[in-house]
Amino acid sequence: MAVSQAPADLIIKKCAEKNILAGLKLGTHEILWCATEVNTKEDIDRLVATLKEVQP
Repeated sequence: MAVSQAPADLIIKKCAEKNILAGLKLGTHEILWCATEVNTKEDIDRLVATLKEVQP
């Protein structure tokens, strides 16, 4: 399990701005994510790029 330095609410907001469905908020700095065969490599790359934008 990894805990983000950025608040989960900020990550969820940034994902929404980019039309990315964020995971389920579990705590202040924790989000549960799920990836399946429906998610393309490009989808995951966009998510990772977005997460990098909000990390300190």
